[in-house]
Amino acid sequence: MVALAGQVGGAKLADGLYRLRGDALTVVVNTGDDYEHLGLAFSPDIDTMLYSLAGIASAAAAWEPEGETHSVHAMVKALGGPDRPIHGDRALAAPLLRAEGLMTGRRLTEITLDFCRHLGIAARVLPMSDDRVRTYVLTEHGAVTFQDYFAQLACEPPCAASSTRAQTRRGFRTK
Repeated sequence: MVALAGQVGGAKLADGLYRLRGDALTVVVNTGDDYEHLGLAFSPDIDTMLYSLAGIASAAAAWEPEGETHSVHAMVKALGGPDRPIHGDRALAAPLLRAEGLMTGRRLTEITLDFCRHLGIAARVLPMSDDRVRTYVLTEHGAVTFQDYFAQLACEPPCAASSTRAQTRRGFRTK
């Protein structure tokens, strides 16, 4: 069984399918909302999926593990760093390891499958692409990444449209 998923709703659906199908499930996860921040590689939809299928997602915020704290974020702010987006301490582990893996030439698929193995997830969780794909929201002030629109601009100003671009070795292509 193959499921296409993204965000918390997709993770909840996949979790229900996982309980029925176990290792017969493959989930292809959105990477259009991925972003870089403070030198780390964030894949929020993949991480939400991993936490959900591993049974460690917070009931209040499924994009973080249960029992999350924000001490690192508080220290980053105290040192003059950005106050948004807010990342939990335990939730920083995946972006740290993902950034290191990508810098050494590993594919996002390999890294994600390793995370599944280490978290005891029998299903296959795959990124929708190993290319760097980003969603842009078109506003009256120009295009901004989805993450900037959501976290930095709090969904203001109103959006006109969105587009997705994938970066390959040859440059950008619009999808």
